[in-house]
Amino acid sequence: MFRSFFGIEENPFSNTPDPRYVYMSKRHQEALAHLIYGVQGGNGFVLLTGEVGTGKTTISRCLVDRLPDSVDLALCVNPRLNEFDLLANICDEMEISYPETTNSLKTLMDAINGRLLESHAKGRRAVLIIDEAQNLSPKVLEQVRLLTNLETSSTKLLQIILIGQPELKNLLGRQELRQVNQRITARYHLDPMTPDETRAYILHRLKIAGLAEGIFSSDSISEIFILSRGVPRLINSICERCLLGAYAMGVKHVDVKIARTASKEVLGVSRRPVKRLAVSAALLVTVLAIFVIFDPLKMQGTDQPLQPPVQKAPAAPEAKIVKEGKPVATAPSPAAAPPGAVRGAAPVLDDTIEDMFQNPEMARDLGAALSRLFAMWNVEHNTLGGLDACTDAKYVGLRCLQRHGDWAALKSINRPALINLVTSKGERIYTVVSALEGNNVTLDVGRGGIVADIRNITPFWSGDYMVFWKPPPVYWRDLKPGMQGEDVAWLRKRLEEIQGEYIETDKPDSFDEVLKNQVAAFHISRKLRGDGNVGALTFIHINTLAGDGTIPVLSKP
Repeated sequence: MFRSFFGIEENPFSNTPDPRYVYMSKRHQEALAHLIYGVQGGNGFVLLTGEVGTGKTTISRCLVDRLPDSVDLALCVNPRLNEFDLLANICDEMEISYPETTNSLKTLMDAINGRLLESHAKGRRAVLIIDEAQNLSPKVLEQVRLLTNLETSSTKLLQIILIGQPELKNLLGRQELRQVNQRITARYHLDPMTPDETRAYILHRLKIAGLAEGIFSSDSISEIFILSRGVPRLINSICERCLLGAYAMGVKHVDVKIARTASKEVLGVSRRPVKRLAVSAALLVTVLAIFVIFDPLKMQGTDQPLQPPVQKAPAAPEAKIVKEGKPVATAPSPAAAPPGAVRGAAPVLDDTIEDMFQNPEMARDLGAALSRLFAMWNVEHNTLGGLDACTDAKYVGLRCLQRHGDWAALKSINRPALINLVTSKGERIYTVVSALEGNNVTLDVGRGGIVADIRNITPFWSGDYMVFWKPPPVYWRDLKPGMQGEDVAWLRKRLEEIQGEYIETDKPDSFDEVLKNQVAAFHISRKLRGDGNVGALTFIHINTLAGDGTIPVLSKP
């Protein structure tokens, strides 16, 4: 009804998978890159999870469209099958013949193995995609695992991609499925879109349909994000209802009132409970803020370093630039001009910080600085599809951590960090902190390091930083009390080694009360704000204490 009113031929917010309307947000690009990497890697399982309506099926369709002709594909969209039905489905999808009267799993496995060997000899690959995999029974998942045993001496014959809701992660965490879980080589959880992505998503679909971007007011889009929580399917439904509501009112502009009415019709809830929730949340934030300010128990939450608020660094004393152990020049105080910096391995730079910025080896582009950070981990930085560094890091077995803090935070994490400095002229320079000893920071510039007083660098640094860290061999999730799995057993063993306290337990792979106390003690000893959960910072500190010589650090502990 509203299409003729708005002068369009189709509904821009239909939930049908029209490829013209596909909008690939940053997180959707990352998810697709993980699937592509999994297909190219040809080893083990690839896992994609996400809440209902976040776009998992859309991602899988994009993957199918990008598969080369040399790939044989089997797609399973009805996982409520038994073991025999699953194998029969694969045979049907790949056009593998088998006796119609057979009821033997071995017969089907032999037929699949024979076809895969033939395809491999011809230079072809095979991919099995199972959607809604959270509905698979443990027995069927075990049968899926057995499919990965079909291999040659050098490669797997079948690459398997599991796509499902968050319950799939919990299912794979069960003890009886640990063998399946261990074979997952790439994981990605697809979160809902951010406010900016929601806005871009709506405007993208309007543009494809030929509608003016101004139909939805800025406030209405913000309201739609809040009510949909960034879930694409809900965004489509609410926006479609908005256009219908505007048509019913005879207007060609969607405001907040129309958006709220539309969301009520789609979601079946009124706006009032949301307001009450917002008021309650605001009150809770106020109470927590008061508690944090006074913090009588010194028990602030989250897995983060305990550190004072970031403050403007005090002026550094007059600094002397040292060459070959002898003072050769005296730099003025920061009030007049920031003192100069010394290069450790390279010639001494004995002018101001601003002169340091003119060094041609200081990176003006992010890529050059990232390459240096990867090099410190003995990894060559090769971007995959132009995605961000965190995604690239996963492909080489690393993870990234992006935070805002100060030098104390970097000292606590003790890993080389990518930072950016902004000159007085507004020019942005990317550099890597490669060493941090006392008040001296070493900034990597490729062939050497520039050493400066942190108090002279602080005025040019926003406090944002990014570090890489090495996850444990069994890592695939953050840990919290109540979880079970091999990763929990790994954590227990490492803490026992570090703390020198071995506690017997019947369930070493269970995050029980004993382990919770061990984690709490570890957080206190490392001055981390612990809430009982184990995240990136806890793993980083465990690695530091383990003394892994392959891990680069800012200073030796």
